[in-house]
Amino acid sequence: MLRASTLAQPDRTAVSCGTERLTFRQFRQRSTTMAGHLRRLGAAPDDPVGIFMEPSVDLMVSVWGCAARRCPLPAAVAGVPGRTSPLHDRGLPDQAHRDR
Repeated sequence: MLRASTLAQPDRTAVSCGTERLTFRQFRQRSTTMAGHLRRLGAAPDDPVGIFMEPSVDLMVSVWGCAARRCPLPAAVAGVPGRTSPLHDRGLPDQAHRDR
C-alpha cells in the first residue's frame, strides 16, 4: 500500500503531526530505514517490537518500519505494574531510535 502510494504520488503529504510533515517518498524512505535498523538490532519477522513514543511523525515511521519488517506490535503495557515489553524480556532494547 505504501509502495503504491509512493509511486502514484511521491510528493504528496503522507503523514503530518503539528507542523512536521513527510511526503510519501520521505515517509517510505524513513520507514525502510527503520526496518533496516530493526533488522540490525536482531528483530526478525514475527518478533514483537515495543514502541513507546508520544504521537508524532516518528511514531508513524516506527509503526510502518515494524510493518515492513513484519514485526507485530503488542498491546501497550506501559504503566502496568510487573509488566515489561517482550523485547526487554529477550534482552533487546525497547525502542529503536533514529539517528538525528
